[in-house]
Amino acid sequence: YTVERILRHKGSGAKRMYLVKWLGYEDADENTWEPASNLHPKLVEEYEAEKRASDARAAAAHRVAAEGRAS
Repeated sequence: YTVERILRHKGSGAKRMYLVKWLGYEDADENTWEPASNLHPKLVEEYEAEKRASDARAAAAHRVAAEGRAS
């Protein structure tokens, strides 16, 4: 099986699981929760980096909105 992308995660530390979208499987019911040990480390690193960047963008947008309300 080939990972198309990691969709999201749950848990933390050693219990963190990743929801995997498999290449060629279009039905959401075919996505599976997998531990990092079942995935290529590079895929997990890329997902985590994108998640951090996305969280930072959301936090910045929230600050801008809050500053606009305070004016």
